[in-house]
Amino acid sequence: MDKQTLSKIAAFVSDEKRLNEAFDRVIDGIDSGRIRADEFPLAAAPLRSGGLSDNREFVTRYLEQLAEQALTPEQKLALSETITALPQGASIEDLYAALGHVESLAGFTAALHKVQNTDQQMTN
Repeated sequence: MDKQTLSKIAAFVSDEKRLNEAFDRVIDGIDSGRIRADEFPLAAAPLRSGGLSDNREFVTRYLEQLAEQALTPEQKLALSETITALPQGASIEDLYAALGHVESLAGFTAALHKVQNTDQQMTN
């Protein structure tokens, strides 16, 4: 995946309203049978309605792809625990802020910020 595509994805994810609408459309598609959950390319598991905590596996896989960095099992657990600790209705920005306090994810967080900064530079 090229940097421009990643930047577009990062911009999309930063827009919480668009992201929530996309999740809703995917969930509706899976529920209606138009989308087969096992064929959905980014889904690590079928998405469930709700916030980040309800979709930890999807969020983890997406962020790994965005950062172009695979997480160790311990780092995945730390990310999952960070997502779970977020308040109801937390956004991706809230998650990014929380990740800044998790020492074991410092390199991963830096990679996410690098992608985000690249996206901001491309849009300016």
